[in-house]
Amino acid sequence: MDKEGDRERLLLESNARPSLMRLLSINHKSAQKGSDGTTTTTTGTLKSTSANDDDAPFSLEDLPTPAFVINRHAFAGNCQRVLDFCTYTTSSTSTSSGATSTAYKLRPHIKTHKTLEGIHLQAHGTGKSSSHAVNGFVASTIPEVKLLVNYYTTNSTENAGSILYGIPISETKLPPLFVLQQRLDDWTTRQQNKANKDHHIPIHILIDHPQQVQMVEQFLAKQEQQSTPAATFSVFCKLDTGYHRAGTTCDKQGIQLVTAILQSKALRLVGFYSHCGHAYDVEDQSKLQEIANTDMNTIQQFLMHLEQHWNNNNNNNNINPQQVFDKCIISVGSTPSLFHHPTNHNNSNEWPAFQQRHTTLQFEIHPGNYTLYDRQQLHTSACADPQHIAGRVLSRVIGHYDDDHRPQTVLLDAGATALTKETTPQGGMAAIASVENVDVYRMSQEASMARRHNNSSNKSLLEELPLGSMVTLLPNHSCLAAACFDTYYVIDDPSCRFLPETAIVEEWIPVKGW
Repeated sequence: MDKEGDRERLLLESNARPSLMRLLSINHKSAQKGSDGTTTTTTGTLKSTSANDDDAPFSLEDLPTPAFVINRHAFAGNCQRVLDFCTYTTSSTSTSSGATSTAYKLRPHIKTHKTLEGIHLQAHGTGKSSSHAVNGFVASTIPEVKLLVNYYTTNSTENAGSILYGIPISETKLPPLFVLQQRLDDWTTRQQNKANKDHHIPIHILIDHPQQVQMVEQFLAKQEQQSTPAATFSVFCKLDTGYHRAGTTCDKQGIQLVTAILQSKALRLVGFYSHCGHAYDVEDQSKLQEIANTDMNTIQQFLMHLEQHWNNNNNNNNINPQQVFDKCIISVGSTPSLFHHPTNHNNSNEWPAFQQRHTTLQFEIHPGNYTLYDRQQLHTSACADPQHIAGRVLSRVIGHYDDDHRPQTVLLDAGATALTKETTPQGGMAAIASVENVDVYRMSQEASMARRHNNSSNKSLLEELPLGSMVTLLPNHSCLAAACFDTYYVIDDPSCRFLPETAIVEEWIPVKGW
């Protein structure tokens, strides 16, 4: 099967629907119409040729609205900045102050875009970096895990990493994850035989409750009864460091859970995972720094308490702390707190000695929203400029109103089913890019109403946005807005202006479902 056929197959296997117009591919640079009436797409790894479709959109103004548009230039730039941060911290681990220094690897979350192309850019950015800074990926759904499995098994040159199913494990998720792990194991065995090197790619699960330990043990016991070879699941223990959504507490309860994981023959502890979700609620940079510091300090204290507990009770639990922390992974972060996680640690007098005892500890960050950014990230200042918002919802003006109830108001053809009703602290449900002080203030299922939120401008909004004109909307939450669409139309626009005549160079097909 040719490579384009391979890609179509793996998209279908991942529950992605093929494009109704054009199935284009990773790292595509240009789309050209030939004399034979076909459109040929050239990429770094794949070449796609599809028959010309008179209805296929070739610029933004050709698109029916609402539509989700991604600026590949901004997307790749966002990825490159994070890769540069991880590459820098990975190569800068010594300090002259006596403080302990931490190097961060990257474990990107793919839940924002859910595409093969996005995965590739998260690993490689603008092409200036190899994937050596990437420790693996995080996924939130089984189709996303399938997509990552397909990515690895069709890109054998990628560095072997790992996949984390980043939701606390439930019983119904174990069978598909077990099958996917078997598929990966079969593939890595073949690769190892070919190249005489280890390509093992584990699928990790998250655990934050003792009953989940029992659940996994019972599941694997059933597999053995069915003559399936004995297996284990590798595990991240999910910690609550302040967000208070999921995760075990970093106290006696957490110690008991970690001990249960280590004593289970069905589980292999590989690390600890926390999420700074509460960083989304603040915009002050010093507060973001405080949240990131608290997150790391809470984990440090918990690890030291674990070591002390096991040393004091070694005869009862027979756990060797040195073995536990050998290559143990500490996974932290969120997009708002991304660049605030400290690389130098001197808040605890005990921590430098702990890290000297366990020199193989690994640290990683796991942001996801940074690929597209959104209006919420502008509020937190994680996104420094609207030009970095790579994902926009394309809409058109379908109504004009100027009366006592609707002064200087426009109606847009993108409603809750294209944007969702996610709110942000700055108010409104979306903003119109490049139009001063205009945001969406009211929304129904298929339409939205927008107006200026103050009287600072003397411009007539109805003149500025004529009926039928195209606008690009900055969604409050790009992860949720993107999930409303089954096709992303991709431009490559260094100006980041999203002009109507901007050429569409790719279509990305996200996976769907859970």
